Amino acid sequence: MEQIQITTPGIKKALKRYQIPNAIAEYVWNGFDAQATAVEIFIDSNEINHINKFSVKDDGYGIPYDELELKFKPFFQSEKEIDPDIGREISTVHGKNGVGRLTFFKFARYAKWDTV
Repeated sequence: MEQIQITTPGIKKALKRYQIPNAIAEYVWNGFDAQATAVEIFIDSNEINHINKFSVKDDGYGIPYDELELKFKPFFQSEKEIDPDIGREISTVHGKNGVGRLTFFKFARYAKWDTV
């Protein structure tokens, strides 16, 4: 079977129902789903309140380097939904639709993830 390809326009269409606050909340919840005890939001804006940089930092368990492709390539799929034991010991898991990592399309031209 051939690989299915999803493009930027397809992602944007799938995210139509998301508003910017909901999109940002996805990143906060991703931190808590990763057992973070602290999630920080940083906003760098200029004198006319144009946001130059926006970042979310948490102390969650991160993403192992060798699993990056598994985390970012699947669309509409999340291991949180596939494996019901992931993250269940702390609270209800919020990120389970496989689109949260892509919601930056609602408020930015590109995104960069750093994991440790």
